[in-house]
Amino acid sequence: MGKCILYLVILVLFFGCKETEVPYKKDTTTIHKGAATFNQYCASCHNFENNSIGPNLSGITNEVQYNWLYAFIQNPQKLIEAKDKRSTELLAKYKLIMPSFPQLSKTEIEGLLAFLHTKDQRVITTKIKGNKIPLEDPIAERIEKNGNCIALDFYLQAPATASSKPLARINKLTPISSENKRIFLSDLNGILYEIKSNTLEKTLNLQDYFPHFITKPGLASGLGSFAFHPDYANNGLFYTTHTEDPKQAAKADFSYHDSIPKKMRWILTEWKNKKPSNPSFKGSHRKILSVDIPTQVHGIQEISFNTSVAATNSDYGNLYICIGDGGSAENKFLHLTQSNKKIWGTILRIDPLGNNSENGNYGIPADNPFANTPNTLSEIWAYGFRNPNRISWDNQSGKLLASDIGHRQIEEINLIEPGKNYGWPMREGTFTLIPLESMEDIYNVDTTFLQKYADPVLQFDHDDSNAVCGGYVYQGKNIPALKGKYIFGGIVHGKIYAATVSELELGKQSKIEEFDVCYMGKTTSLKEISKTNRVDFRLGIDGDGELYVFTKADGKIYKVATVH
Repeated sequence: MGKCILYLVILVLFFGCKETEVPYKKDTTTIHKGAATFNQYCASCHNFENNSIGPNLSGITNEVQYNWLYAFIQNPQKLIEAKDKRSTELLAKYKLIMPSFPQLSKTEIEGLLAFLHTKDQRVITTKIKGNKIPLEDPIAERIEKNGNCIALDFYLQAPATASSKPLARINKLTPISSENKRIFLSDLNGILYEIKSNTLEKTLNLQDYFPHFITKPGLASGLGSFAFHPDYANNGLFYTTHTEDPKQAAKADFSYHDSIPKKMRWILTEWKNKKPSNPSFKGSHRKILSVDIPTQVHGIQEISFNTSVAATNSDYGNLYICIGDGGSAENKFLHLTQSNKKIWGTILRIDPLGNNSENGNYGIPADNPFANTPNTLSEIWAYGFRNPNRISWDNQSGKLLASDIGHRQIEEINLIEPGKNYGWPMREGTFTLIPLESMEDIYNVDTTFLQKYADPVLQFDHDDSNAVCGGYVYQGKNIPALKGKYIFGGIVHGKIYAATVSELELGKQSKIEEFDVCYMGKTTSLKEISKTNRVDFRLGIDGDGELYVFTKADGKIYKVATVH
């Protein structure tokens, strides 16, 4: 979700006083600059049509004082800590605290407020009537703690690549393979490191190769993901995804009509290292494919090879590519997603060494579910996702699990099977959405949908945590208590969850349990350890299947030592 002015109007719906003189600037230059500030910091969580991750911002400047909004943008935490009644009520509703924005100048805040003042008419979304009643608390049962504590040992500190939080935008930690146990770590600002003897050696900086590489406005932009070919030791091939300004490049391989914005372009690149044994990259690179998306969010945030198969298996060397809906559903570009004909909101499966794709840069495996189906996108393995930001395999059963970050209500883990439709944006979790009416409300499922969509095998709502953090099935030997467990969590609050892999079956909701966190001999939490309300928690894994926990807010990496 990145930086967003999530509580810009946290008091708006309850604060009715107006100032006698409203000092909103009205010149076009200021408003245009304010729109750019909104797009950078607010658009991933707010719009002007309905409540989203944060409140609907239409009409707010007629409902709340200018000085209040100005102060809240600067330091919302301060007002919440003062126990302001209105802010704590909406905190209870949205379950998140907006970060402070001390980096915004007086001129930038004035521009932002001037832009918001152009949206001075409140948009009211009509509630669905009849027998469709919005659910106030879709999952009443809370996730229970299992009485066990995951003990962490400090592992290393990632270098700061930013001047403000998150200090290090570390995003993925993984080995080349279980056979080739070299471990790598990526930073969204474009850097790929190798971890050697608890230190980091820079392998590659994408900003040295791509002049139009961009990391703003955050929101997972930059170096999205990386994956090493399972035969990297011999062929030197690895892959990355990154973002570029679509205005600065030729037409993308996957795009749409110019009437829809193109805010970001995601590019999948193949790199060939001349000396695979060296930590630093020297070699060549080529583009595999490129995709335009209409907003700043939900791009290609994950790529991975199947880690559960041997070289003799037909899936060996096939690359899985997770592509979000690009924010299309929230912005009513519904024809871009929920389709096996479109690339947005899908998990793709390609052969990066083949050439039978439309652009000739990659291959399409013959056993893909739509490879021989006319009028479909043959690259698709499964579809109907909002933001499938992590996938991983259980090496024992071969089960493929994908986390899908939710919108307003539900976070989910899906058991992926080829050709299945996982429902977004008609479904969120096991519940019905009516996207043309409201993206805020969800309903009990319509029975006509039961056969059409595959339900998640694990789900929780925002009473427990926001933004599911996809993880791994524990494959190591050091912690027997985690054997057979899929470990995952919540990005924002830093909660660590587990589920039993053998119980994960399509059509069945499995139990989630929560671990306590122990550090330096004390029971604590990732919030307390990182000293922030937005933990930006991720999970990593090494070549032995042992787990790592890292927090983008402070750039610290911990190894899971034991469970007690």
